Amino acid sequence: MARRKTTNPHALLEQKAMKVEVTAVLDGSGGIKYAHSIKSLRARKTKTKTKKKRTMQHGDPIKLPKDSGPYRITFALETDLDLRFDAAGAFLCDVTYAGACPTSINRVQFMVDSCNDDTLDVVDWNYGDPAEFHFQLNFVNQAGVPQTPYDPIIINGGGIKR
Repeated sequence: MARRKTTNPHALLEQKAMKVEVTAVLDGSGGIKYAHSIKSLRARKTKTKTKKKRTMQHGDPIKLPKDSGPYRITFALETDLDLRFDAAGAFLCDVTYAGACPTSINRVQFMVDSCNDDTLDVVDWNYGDPAEFHFQLNFVNQAGVPQTPYDPIIINGGGIKR
């Protein structure tokens, strides 16, 4: 069987796995309050024992180290609200510009790989110069009506050359 040719030079690089749990609750005034926690899905071995998943504080930016290569980031929605990822446009991203929210995936560093109601998989190639990216996660209710988006930050360490 012939091997499929790819146009992305990073497609053959190993993708590290990261899980970002996104929580959504009512904020007390009828709006939605979001937070996230970051878990690495790869255990790191030490001389004495294997460390378990690393959890960072809610609200911290997602930081990818320099020269660490591409990551498959799985956003997992944890909520009891009538909320799900918007399959028509769940992930938007751009370089930070004075707090403006992105209106598209305006960077080739990111690719949405899959999306269902409560899980969104995004590949971040993490190459080139270090950069801070604003991204927006979009949600809808069961009727398909857009809900309040969530807009945290990814800080790419870069380093890998294209």
